[in-house]
Amino acid sequence: MKSLKLEIKDISYSINKNLILDDLNLNIFPEEIISIIGPSASGKSSLLRVIAGFDQINSGRIILNEKIVDDASTFIKPNDRNVGIIFQDLALFPHLNCEENILFGVSNLETSERKSRLKKLSTLLDINNILEKFPHEISGGQQQRIAIARALAPKPEL
Repeated sequence: MKSLKLEIKDISYSINKNLILDDLNLNIFPEEIISIIGPSASGKSSLLRVIAGFDQINSGRIILNEKIVDDASTFIKPNDRNVGIIFQDLALFPHLNCEENILFGVSNLETSERKSRLKKLSTLLDINNILEKFPHEISGGQQQRIAIARALAPKPEL
């Protein structure tokens, strides 16, 4: 049996005493692709925020790659979870060009590795011709592709 990539057990999450997620369970296996759908204010973004570690659950347990990242006694910070996330507003840095936005999260890598990731992602997402442009100079769809490339550049586990 494959080990779980992400295991969510009985989590609850509240904002200002308003229950957002209640006794939620979810299992995601390696190489599995899932979609989370639902009406506005149903908790989709909140679920992604607690998985990424931007918010802490009230109860239950989140396990990522067989390691507890959030429960009653453990909370692993977002930068230590290796989870990629793209926000609805994309959150691109307006003062950085597209290439700099993509490479922002991998500044710790050797130059050759950074260039290799940039080349692979820019080819995959068909953004080679806009790398020197700034976010305000490109279309919304192109901005989404830059945000996707930035999220994938550090090779997140999830």
